Amino acid sequence: AENILASQNYLGAADEFARLSQLSEAPVASQRYAMRAALAYIDAMQIDSAAELLTNTAITDEIASKLSVLATAMLAQKSPQHALPASEVTGRLNQLDARSLTPYQRGAFYRVAAHSYFAQGLHADAASAFNTALRNSPPAIEVPSINNGIWQSVSRLNETDRATIIQNGERNLVGWLALHDSTASVLHD
Repeated sequence: AENILASQNYLGAADEFARLSQLSEAPVASQRYAMRAALAYIDAMQIDSAAELLTNTAITDEIASKLSVLATAMLAQKSPQHALPASEVTGRLNQLDARSLTPYQRGAFYRVAAHSYFAQGLHADAASAFNTALRNSPPAIEVPSINNGIWQSVSRLNETDRATIIQNGERNLVGWLALHDSTASVLHD
């Protein structure tokens, strides 16, 4: 399942995780596999399958609970039917420690966080989260959206946020700032 996920075959990975969830006799393992399946189903745009797993999986395990929080936040952004206010999505994500997640899960976390921050006008946080999402092997189909999110966020930064990014040495974002500045100066000339 992990190998399938690494190849960005989200539907195949989701189906395999769901199968492992069904086969597992240990409730904790079953719950964790089910939540991993839900995440992969969301990236495969199989919203109904993900929602069904989230609804029908009784969660008693702490790790499965964290994955459920992430999947619920992700589902809220991918599906108008399951939408939540951006501040609520951010609140849910604040319950998680991204460092404890697998690289795939961390990427999903930062993709969701970036969009939530942007929707709330937190452009420096959004730029940083989009940048981190890009470094965590996002689905290829999401890369243009992430790049656009970085550009839109950088375009809306105030001078204080720009200075903070430069001071913190976020090299990739400094590059985006330089690109934005050079584009802006060409447009003004």
